[in-house]
Amino acid sequence: MGYELDSNDFTFDFGCTDANWGEMERDFMLSDDIEACVMFKAEGWRHVDRGDYYQPPEEHGEITLSITHAIFYNKDGEQVAEHDAPWPSCYDKQNTIKIKY
Repeated sequence: MGYELDSNDFTFDFGCTDANWGEMERDFMLSDDIEACVMFKAEGWRHVDRGDYYQPPEEHGEITLSITHAIFYNKDGEQVAEHDAPWPSCYDKQNTIKIKY
């Protein structure tokens, strides 16, 4: 089971330049056979330049993931640790990941 996140996991509604995907959950396989169930809030923005005759269209933006809760399990499925970072106080560098595209 391993899972990675990138900008393709998040889609903006047509014509929208910002989005809030709310709370999400994903399972990740970490090193040493540790599995993590991670809950996070996701929000982002994008800029769309339609381009012109000389410049092609361009889109760029940033998606911010703020971890709110994580539970860690060993290879036998036993819980070995838990981390809680209630919103919005979790909006800091230790619990936040930014994906640029």
